[in-house]
Amino acid sequence: MIFWRPRKWTASLKSSQFVGKISNAYGDGSGVGIVENGIVTHQNGYIFSPDRTLILDVSTNHVMLERIGSPRHHPALQKVAIFKKRLLKGNVAVATAISANHNYYHWMFDVVSRIHLIQQTGMHVDTWIINHNHLEFQLETLHILGIDISTVIVPTSKTLIQAEKLIVPTYISHPLPAWIPNIVAPIYCQCTDPPKKRIYISRAKASNRHIENEEELLIVLKKHDFETVFLEGLSVRRQAELFQNAEAIIASHGAGLTNLIFCKSGILLLEILPSFPWNNSHFFERLSEINEIDRQPILATTSEQLENNFNFILSQENLKSITTALARLGGEVRNHECP
Repeated sequence: MIFWRPRKWTASLKSSQFVGKISNAYGDGSGVGIVENGIVTHQNGYIFSPDRTLILDVSTNHVMLERIGSPRHHPALQKVAIFKKRLLKGNVAVATAISANHNYYHWMFDVVSRIHLIQQTGMHVDTWIINHNHLEFQLETLHILGIDISTVIVPTSKTLIQAEKLIVPTYISHPLPAWIPNIVAPIYCQCTDPPKKRIYISRAKASNRHIENEEELLIVLKKHDFETVFLEGLSVRRQAELFQNAEAIIASHGAGLTNLIFCKSGILLLEILPSFPWNNSHFFERLSEINEIDRQPILATTSEQLENNFNFILSQENLKSITTALARLGGEVRNHECP
C-alpha cells in the first residue's frame, strides 16, 4: 500500500523529462509517447511520470479542461488516497476516456482514436488499459481492432499501476480533427453503392429526448418513404451500414448520431434540438462539416428543461419545416472516396 498525494503537473508529453519517445501522427499535436516506469491511476486513466507529476495532455480531454479551468484543479491532483500499487512488465498501453465506459460517442471518438494512434506506431502491446463495461459495441470494437479481451485491464477508482513502459496517446484535439472519420469509418464498413435509404432514428425506447408526439411526425415521414429504425441492439457494423447507405436522416440529438461518421457526403440531416441554449447542441455540427452533410437543426420545445433529461414536442411549425426540407430531396447522393 502507498500513500498517494500528487501535487505537480506538466502540460504535455514533450515537457516531461521521463518521456523517452514521441510519435507525432497527423501534425495537429496528436501523438504517442512512452513514459518509462509511468503510472496510471483512476478509471479515467490519469497519467503520471515516476516522480508523481501529472502529464496533462494525456490525462485530460477538452471537456474536462473547460470544466476545471486551471490544471491545478484537475481531480487527479485534488485527492489524497491510499492505493495498492500494481507493477506490470513490458509495454502497457492506455486508451481510456471520460464517460467512455458507457457512452457510444466518447467510445468511438476518444477511445477508438487513441487505440488507432497507438496501433499506427507498430509498437507491440502486452497489456491494454481501457475503461469499458463489457457493452456489446465495446466488445465488438475490441474484436475488430484485434485486441484480445484477456489482455485488457479495466481501471477503477482504486487503480494505481506502474508499468515498465507506459504507452500513452494524446487525446484528440478540439474541434474534432478531420482525420477522425477517415480512420474510424473503414474499421467498421466498406464503401459500397447500395440502394439509398431514408431513415428516422427513433428514441421511443430511450429514457429521454424522445418525441412525445412522434405519431404526428411518422405521418409526415410515411409520405416520404422513411424507414423507422431503433439503434438499440444493433451491432456497430449494422449501424454503420444503415448510415452509410442513407440519403436522408432525421433524429433527435443523441449518441446514435455518432454514426454520422459513416455517412456519405451530400446527405440531408434534420437534427431535432431543444429551442433553449444547450451546451451539447454543437456536438454533431463539426462532424457534419467534415463529412459535408447538409445538417439542418429543428428547434423544438421540450417537456422539461433539466439538463439532459427532457423530451421533445414538435410544433406544427416544426412539422412544416420538416415537410419543406423533405420536399427538396432528390438527385444523386455524392459518394466520397474510401480512405
